[in-house]
Amino acid sequence: MRCPGRSRSCDAGVYYVGSSAQRSAPSGRRLVVGAQRSAPSGRRLVVGARGCPPQSSAAMSPCKRRFVAGRSFSELGEGNQTLRAKSVHGNLYTPDPTRQIGGVAVRGREDTRRYAVVVGSANMDLVATTERVPAAGETVTGIDFRTFPGGKGANQAVGVAKLGGRCFLIGKVGQDAFGDSLLASISGAGVEVDRVGRVKDASTGMAVILVESGGENRIVVVRGANERVLPSDVDAAADMISSAAALLVQLEVPLSAVSRAVQIAHEAGVKVILDPGPAPAEPLPDSLLEMVDVITPNQLEASVLTGLTRVESQSDAERAGRRLLEKGVGTAVVKLGADGAVVVSRTREPVAIPGHRVKAVDTTAAGDTFAAALTVGIMEGLDDVEACVFANAAAAISVQRPGAQASIPTRSEVDAFLSRHPSRL
Repeated sequence: MRCPGRSRSCDAGVYYVGSSAQRSAPSGRRLVVGAQRSAPSGRRLVVGARGCPPQSSAAMSPCKRRFVAGRSFSELGEGNQTLRAKSVHGNLYTPDPTRQIGGVAVRGREDTRRYAVVVGSANMDLVATTERVPAAGETVTGIDFRTFPGGKGANQAVGVAKLGGRCFLIGKVGQDAFGDSLLASISGAGVEVDRVGRVKDASTGMAVILVESGGENRIVVVRGANERVLPSDVDAAADMISSAAALLVQLEVPLSAVSRAVQIAHEAGVKVILDPGPAPAEPLPDSLLEMVDVITPNQLEASVLTGLTRVESQSDAERAGRRLLEKGVGTAVVKLGADGAVVVSRTREPVAIPGHRVKAVDTTAAGDTFAAALTVGIMEGLDDVEACVFANAAAAISVQRPGAQASIPTRSEVDAFLSRHPSRL
């Protein structure tokens, strides 16, 4: 058999498609990129997938070779039947362009592409800038006040979309003006919001943020409708989560909903990334951490999760990372603010990712940008260290701008930044 679009031969019945196929193609070759023209009957094979696409819809019945995506697979269905992926990392050959994912129609798409699901909060951020924050009982004069769409879940979903990934958000907002504004902003950034519910008897979540002139911030979160995100909301989107390339979660919605989403993803072989912020009041249960592939705590969160008195230096971060691995996490990425991050995994010695020296204006969305970029990198087949280099650059750009979602860079901006500031490990 000849590979589509190339003169070299490949394994019979197998197409290698997209950026993540470089590792899986014979001799590491990337054989097909953007296979719309080469797929049978002009259909587009999904990025990153390997499989046995039929020569026509009529040929689907005898085509029963496994459709491989990382550790998981699904067989091709009959005729023009929609394919169900019980444990596929978002990589499906889809003969029917009207296919639905988790009950949500994929509008105007010919393929299901690799996508992420974010389960998390959506807030309106009320940001006051001041030279310094007031002490108890003190009043200070502010410099500026603005409103920005935010919330860790919404920020990270927008980040995934701006950085080149496809993303679905599961969450809730109130039936109020802030909710209307948030949905318009999030969907306008390219995020699918069909699974964001509206709540009548609770306000949209909001965060009151004080930002000092040096960029440091203090945040008070009023959860509002975010408290109404329930395990039943997650169960309603179980098919969507099970077919994703990655699940990204945080701790601004009830832990019961987070745990249920993680369980569904873990059982389906979907990569689980946990940004454990805001810092929990007590360590998370090991039963949850055992299902997490990558955790991304900052210094305070790492201290709470591990019981260490402080996490400030690289050696502290390595010790915290090892404790998280002992609790069952696959990889720990301990963030050290301006000093970068430390990657602690089971397959190599700890790796320090140095920070980029930039002038910080607002660090509000730095962690969310990091998590989103890390997720996109993992979706694209980067290893944990490579994905962290990409995430570190994205976060460095974000802190140079005010606001949350508005500060998140695009993919082209991160690529350009890395070309000017390559990371030296």
